[in-house]
Amino acid sequence: MFEFIQDNNFLNDEHKTFINDIILDDDFAWYHQNYSIVKDDCDKFLTHIVVQRPEDNKGNSKINSIHYEKMIELLYAFTDKHNIKCNTLLRCGLNLTYNNGVEKCKVHRDHSFEHKQLLICLNEPIDKEAYTVILDKDEKTELKRIAPKQYQGIYYNNQPHYQFYPKSGHRVMAVFTFT
Repeated sequence: MFEFIQDNNFLNDEHKTFINDIILDDDFAWYHQNYSIVKDDCDKFLTHIVVQRPEDNKGNSKINSIHYEKMIELLYAFTDKHNIKCNTLLRCGLNLTYNNGVEKCKVHRDHSFEHKQLLICLNEPIDKEAYTVILDKDEKTELKRIAPKQYQGIYYNNQPHYQFYPKSGHRVMAVFTFT
């Protein structure tokens, strides 16, 4: 069963100040990634890993950022409002995408096992067509196409999905996966 919630009004002023004054600040630490989904896919982007994927850390998630507690507050602002149970945080990353010469990333799921996902758009992208597209289990039928909007949260279960890279400007997303 496809689960989906889109919410533009779950963050408080303190959350928005953290996003704008810390994450979107010129001094925030971003790290270059040479690929998005699989090695050699040429989908370059910048990332800040808050919690490492269990697949990358011998089956355990590992805190990797001083911003962990504030990021968890963002996750719980959404899950508490919508009565979504979060047992185990699997991954938390911040992704800054830009025009890297690739139109969109490959269709994928963030983990090979069941999980839930929350994306939060942290900036107001110039390119409103840098969509997130959620597909049915057949990986072809489009269920949702969501335009990026600052402070918007998008929750869904383990669905295949992809994103369009911005043609101009950049897009900053928080990505949470959990059980």
